[in-house]
Amino acid sequence: SLANNGYLIIGKSETLPVEIRELFTPINIKEKVFQKV
Repeated sequence: SLANNGYLIIGKSETLPVEIRELFTPINIKEKVFQKV
């Protein structure tokens, strides 16, 4: 599990599933870095 305000970094060929997108704020779209809210 990822802590609140934790960072999620996904691979270039991966996507963030639609079902959980509302749980994350994009930090750097190009590098696929998201922060859990």
